Amino acid sequence: MSDRIRLSLWFESQTKAQMLPRLALAAETLPQEAVERGVQQFAVTAMDWNEAPLVDERAQPGVVISEALEAMREFAQDDCACEIEMMWSLWTYGGGKWNQSPQALRLTSMGAAFGDANLRDDGDLTVDFGMDEAFLAELAPWNRETRQHLQANIVQLLVYCRRLEEMLKPMQRRLWSEDEEGDWTEKLKQRLEMASSEAGEGSERLVQ
Repeated sequence: MSDRIRLSLWFESQTKAQMLPRLALAAETLPQEAVERGVQQFAVTAMDWNEAPLVDERAQPGVVISEALEAMREFAQDDCACEIEMMWSLWTYGGGKWNQSPQALRLTSMGAAFGDANLRDDGDLTVDFGMDEAFLAELAPWNRETRQHLQANIVQLLVYCRRLEEMLKPMQRRLWSEDEEGDWTEKLKQRLEMASSEAGEGSERLVQ
């Protein structure tokens, strides 16, 4: 059964002044093609997820990151969560073939007073990468084409996570899914090792 993969980052503090700059950096660290597509949707929600958003705008075509964040700025408070949706290219399998196409990911920066204590388990900053099938390829035939496209997807995700952590220096981080305990970093590295070894490539070299 497919599940969503998320990266959660926790910081020593998450003030109102830190929320949007961290969200901007998370967006700007994405591959250049994703940055050029811009923000597809942005929203600010106050108090908790049960409340209607204070602002919720879909932009077609996408708007540049700085414009989206500026539109959110007046609403961003300590009791708010700020979200943006962007698109990055992934290889996906369907209809018996692989295709590379834009796939949505959602970045969220939560204020320290947003929601209850349980929401702190989700992280101060989260990135929802979408369904795990793009990074496991369990429904595709295990052939050279699958291994090549799987490598590309996993390397893109792991490189992004590493760069973001280097830039933001979180106190704690976790790559996870709701239905599986443990850190997905090792699981994805093992899957990458399986794909790259059969293709005659080293996984460590691929993610450098």
